[in-house]
Amino acid sequence: MARIETDPNYSGPTFSRATAATDLFKKEDVQNLAAAVSTHDHSSGKGLAVPIGTGQITSAMIADGTIVAGDIADGAITSAKILDGTIATADIALAAVSHNRGGYIASPTFSAAATGGYIATPISVTFLSEGGLLRIEWSAVFQHSVANGQIQVQAGITGGTSYPLGLVNCSGVANAAITVSGVFYASPVAGPSYTALLSVYNASGSGTITCSPGLYSTLWVTEQKR
Repeated sequence: MARIETDPNYSGPTFSRATAATDLFKKEDVQNLAAAVSTHDHSSGKGLAVPIGTGQITSAMIADGTIVAGDIADGAITSAKILDGTIATADIALAAVSHNRGGYIASPTFSAAATGGYIATPISVTFLSEGGLLRIEWSAVFQHSVANGQIQVQAGITGGTSYPLGLVNCSGVANAAITVSGVFYASPVAGPSYTALLSVYNASGSGTITCSPGLYSTLWVTEQKR
């Protein structure tokens, strides 16, 4: 007799299997086999894993928007298993690779006459972070009440480093509108609340800096996970 009392590829439920014509047959064998087939999904203890050959996975096999990092075991799928050029944008879940964390677009009311330090503007975004690389893009329209006045712009996030990212000499006409823009990156640890903001410093020593009325300033925060 060569009867196998416990099939090696099933552990829940398990079943016996006859391998020779003279092996004992039991009705329970069929019942347990039916139960095993009913829950069969190729996971551990429910049959052999599906063999995936080089280039056998294509975009058409993947439900759109279903791939997220936590769904696949580490190292389970490599580039060799995926047919080159088949993974489309629609196959990747929203925010799985990058995530828009927030934005600001408005024509703020702001005036700063003080010198000797940076003054925060209303141009800011409060956001959550999962610890990924942040891309912060900003654009602001300022005026200086002094002809040829100097405005220094600083961008940063709370709890991190702030960077002086722009120094502009305004035109020879007082209160002329001037646009300042830029991009910077930050890598904060995961946290419940950060604020990205622009601050200005009146480098002229006199006059007043204002946000140009009627013209919009923007600030966008994107978390890049890859």
